[in-house]
Amino acid sequence: MSLPKHEITPIIASDLLTLANFIFLSNFAQATNRFLFLDWPNEAAQTALFLSGLEKSSQDSDQQMWKVVDEESGAMIASLILTRKRPIDNSSERGKQKPAVPEGVNGEFLAVMRQALEVVQKDMEGIDYLVLSSIFVDLTFRERGLGSKLVNLSLQKAAEGSLSLFLSSVPSATGFYRKLGFANTVHTDVDLGTWGPEFGGCGVYRLQGMIAKP
Repeated sequence: MSLPKHEITPIIASDLLTLANFIFLSNFAQATNRFLFLDWPNEAAQTALFLSGLEKSSQDSDQQMWKVVDEESGAMIASLILTRKRPIDNSSERGKQKPAVPEGVNGEFLAVMRQALEVVQKDMEGIDYLVLSSIFVDLTFRERGLGSKLVNLSLQKAAEGSLSLFLSSVPSATGFYRKLGFANTVHTDVDLGTWGPEFGGCGVYRLQGMIAKP
């Protein structure tokens, strides 16, 4: 299929609810989602949580949020979030309280996933870099090159700052990112079988760190 006529522009406040829904759909597709949220699927609670986070982070100068708009319909059909990570003074982090567990979230499983993220990001400590935090393309517009175009925009933004571009890839996306020049770094495995019903078909979920250097 041909690439739809579109434009890529920064996300504005009125786009945040649509963006929160995109993030919900992206996360809902992952095997981890049913263990992360209580009373699953609880779409309203998930979307509200993502929207609250977006409203806070949209004021952060180290965060860039982009949207792809279909010129024919005017609808937002894809999104991208990039986050600048700067070196942290570890001494200032000592004694800080751990983030609270949001309402409707399984705190035990959240702790497991936070630890998994810490593992894959371990090699990035003390480095100034850019993170591809979220990318989503509406199902109707997939297989038309929009995802690749957004990743290339991410690479361009990283190159402008002479920064490495890092991401934590879900299992279904690692091949896609390799084709676009990313290399594997550290991975960690989460055994979902310990969280799901016995013989329920839950297996190992791999979170893969990947990087593209300038």
